[in-house]
Amino acid sequence: MSELLEVKQLKTHFPIHGGLLRRVVNYVRAVDGVSFTMKPQETLGLVGESGCGKSTVGRTIIHLTPPSSGQVVFQGKDLETLSHEELVQVRLKMQLIFQNPTSSLNPRMTVEEILTDALINHKLVKPAEARQKVASLMEACGLSPLQLQRYPHEFSGGQRQRICIARALTLNPQLVICDESVSALDVSVQAQILNLLKDLQKEFHVSYLFISHDMGVIRFIADRIAVMYLGRIVELADKPSLFENPKHPYTQALLSAIPVSHPSQKRQRIVLQGEVPSPTRIYSGCSFADRCPAVQEACRHEVPQLQEVGSGHQVACLRVQSGEL
Repeated sequence: MSELLEVKQLKTHFPIHGGLLRRVVNYVRAVDGVSFTMKPQETLGLVGESGCGKSTVGRTIIHLTPPSSGQVVFQGKDLETLSHEELVQVRLKMQLIFQNPTSSLNPRMTVEEILTDALINHKLVKPAEARQKVASLMEACGLSPLQLQRYPHEFSGGQRQRICIARALTLNPQLVICDESVSALDVSVQAQILNLLKDLQKEFHVSYLFISHDMGVIRFIADRIAVMYLGRIVELADKPSLFENPKHPYTQALLSAIPVSHPSQKRQRIVLQGEVPSPTRIYSGCSFADRCPAVQEACRHEVPQLQEVGSGHQVACLRVQSGEL
């Protein structure tokens, strides 16, 4: 099966200005060399602590944030080589669901205006056909077409997120980037939205890049999982391999923090020491070395690269090179 999306050594650095002349004195290295691929109708979970660059990866892929370097290849097209008109056409096939459904919906527009806006502006269908299409999307997302004339403030948080999902699907995308799409919702509503996303994936044959800090959510929805730390992917594997046999110390620490389902169950918690390092700092070695419980001297002088440790299981850790993993 050919790749839907290829991300190659993607970097997104934000300049820091200082001094009287406001010159660039440093950079925030939000994304610092991320590479992965996605297949059609696949869900890739992107997980890590807040501030690790997950959301920036999603925004850079869809070109809401311009990349500093690297490649984003979607359906065989390198987005950096496209003209503005060509990029607009490609981006119709990539949509984004934001974290906060309230702030991502225009309070002055009705639901019908919100959902038909892109269809009419891009002249993809006639207004009458647009209304018919969004009515069917409302039903697919668990809402009534009779609610199309309402405004966003008349809905609950879960209903607003369903509207955001319907909006993302109006243009029949191939890839939907879900940026913490359930983190602002109650747990019971989270389950409903996650089940809805799974059902819609089967119906519309769409792929998800699902960004979250919650390992429980990622475990439910993802086929493969990429673990990020400070702008880089430190482990990438299919779901069974990652949860049953995590290799990177950071992944092991994240999994140890998942709450157990019964008081009689025990899990040894791995507590990472120290603070999350600054993304403005340039590291001569592994960026996780200051917090790693298994750090070696070589870790402070050599930057680890993703290497295969099994079928489709990649880890960026020097213990792989030394044969310890």
